[in-house]
Amino acid sequence: MIHATNEAGILVEQDEALTYNYKTGPSSGIVIKNNIVDQTLGYGTPTGSVLIGAAAINIVAYDQRFAWVSTTPFSNFSVTGNFVTNSIRTGIRMENVAGGQITGNTILNYALQPDDYLFYLPACCETLAQVQADYRMPVVVTNSSSVTNSSNTTSGS
Repeated sequence: MIHATNEAGILVEQDEALTYNYKTGPSSGIVIKNNIVDQTLGYGTPTGSVLIGAAAINIVAYDQRFAWVSTTPFSNFSVTGNFVTNSIRTGIRMENVAGGQITGNTILNYALQPDDYLFYLPACCETLAQVQADYRMPVVVTNSSSVTNSSNTTSGS
């Protein structure tokens, strides 16, 4: 069980942020399966930026300016059988993935504070209104191709 108040529950990222003097490369063949992810991202306290704090289970790539990328460096991801609850934002977000599935997950009590503590919104890509709309959804698939989103159970935004 992942109980991570004020932190992302599960984060897979491709980090091109040169300020850290390292880069993380693209990932392939990742399976996120049968986890319990509870109370991620915190309540009433500032959390991570919109990039890494978008969801309790979050897959995202960003560039050296901490902005979203439009490419799909990830491939063959599977997010299945997870129980996600009590997230201030989206339950599961899959971004920048070519080929994957989000199936058989249970997402309860999501989007509990979707408009709070949004900082460092990259100027490149989405407006604040778009980000807030995404954060109200139980599952978001964006900037991805051939990703199946099916048979998920959601309740209680």
